[in-house]
Amino acid sequence: MANKRMFSRDVIDSDKFYDLPFSSQLLYFHLGMHADVKGFIEPKKIIRLVGLKIEDLRPLIQNELVILFETGVVIITHWNIHNIIRDDREAETMFKKEESEIALVDNQYELLQDNSGSTPAQIRLDKVRLDYIYNPTSDEVGPSKTYDSYKEFIDMFNELASRSFRYGDSKARRQLKARMKDGYNLEDFKKALQAALADSFHKESDYKYLTPEFLTRSDKLDRFLAQAEDAPKTYTKTGSTKEFFDNL
Repeated sequence: MANKRMFSRDVIDSDKFYDLPFSSQLLYFHLGMHADVKGFIEPKKIIRLVGLKIEDLRPLIQNELVILFETGVVIITHWNIHNIIRDDREAETMFKKEESEIALVDNQYELLQDNSGSTPAQIRLDKVRLDYIYNPTSDEVGPSKTYDSYKEFIDMFNELASRSFRYGDSKARRQLKARMKDGYNLEDFKKALQAALADSFHKESDYKYLTPEFLTRSDKLDRFLAQAEDAPKTYTKTGSTKEFFDNL
């Protein structure tokens, strides 16, 4: 396999690319450098190798710079624009299953509709699920078991907010599952809860409106995630924070 990898300015020197977070731009270059001859790469090991986070992959998928497969493999969408290989030097990829699910259209990879091998799918996602990366080739429909834990969410909520909610709120459980299917994880809920705890309205109301059902609404979650950067990162009512992500 050739050791040289190239990047085209037609892709890199664009507003679409520059609008990405720096961590996602860095990840894109590392994925491009380590991809195989067809542009396939298993991103999880690269992310760990360079000290980035799985969430840094989300903007690349949302902006269609990579395509994510159910096996956890991704492919660089513009691989054939970056790297033009002579026919007599072209090698085979080991990711045959994933290769059968894409088509090359104007030198860009597109995912086939329903894996039919004929019609490219038009994918436009506001939220991108990354559970294929956490739990590749799972037969279970929905987020991985690690992230589909309502009990863990309630434990985290009670500890940060000094509350004693039980596990029986079926509406909050359904909303949590729906948000996770949208691509959110427990780290997102933790950040949103910390921002909500620091919010002046909830402070003045003694947090009586801040419940698991409230936080798992899509509009509320998005609102407090947007405030998360301004919220104290270690704010709790008890002064202690439980870690839920040691295994990532």
